[in-house]
Order: sequence, then C-alpha cells, then structure tokens
Amino acid sequence: MINWFHNNKKVLLRFVGFGILVFLVHWSVVFFILNLSSPSGFWAYHVFLFILTLINLIIVIWLLNRDVKLMGMGFMAAGFFKMLLSVIFLLPVLLHKKEIATGYALQFLVIYAIYLVYEVVYIVRLLKK
Repeated sequence: MINWFHNNKKVLLRFVGFGILVFLVHWSVVFFILNLSSPSGFWAYHVFLFILTLINLIIVIWLLNRDVKLMGMGFMAAGFFKMLLSVIFLLPVLLHKKEIATGYALQFLVIYAIYLVYEVVYIVRLLKK
C-alpha cells in the first residue's frame, strides 16, 4: 500500500493543491465579495467533499491498475456512493428549514460540481494514456 502511494504521489499532491485552491477561492468569494463573516459549515463541506473525492480517485486509480473494465464500474459505483453520502450530509441542514439552508445547499452543490469536474477530467486523461 505504501508503494502505491509512492507511485501516485504526484497525482495526490496535485489533488491536494487543487483542493486548497478551491477552498481559497471559495473563502475569498464568501469573505471579500459576499461580506459574510462566519458562514456555517464552511469547513465541513470542503473537508467532506475533499475526502470523498480523494477516496473516489484512489479507488479509480487502483481499479485502473487492475482492469480497465472494472474501472468504469468502480467509477460509477463510487460516484453513486458519493452522491448518496452527500445527500445524507445535507439532510440535517435541509430538514431544519432555516434561512441559511438554501445558501448552504447551493454552496455545497457548487463545490460538489467543481470536484466532480476535476474527477471526470482526471479520469478522461487517465484513459487517454
């Protein structure tokens, strides 16, 4: 397992850099443009989506090394579970019907979409190699 991480160090570091960039851009927009001083759950959904996307990438890379046919099914299954866990993550906020629920869900979905685009672009590049 350690050897796998060593072989994919560049991929993982690039993803960490991307995650930090997404967080900093989002933070800049929220604090400087929208003038919100303390949005609730800001850190939580960034960490949550970062970890889920990282797990998906690890699964897909691992499956690609085993069998390309498995990789497609693995990507779809990992994406399904990512969506399912995201809905479960959002349920407490959406069920309480607070004023901030819409903004929270909207920000979450935008960050989710950004990570999803990164994931798809990365996998397409892997398949083209």
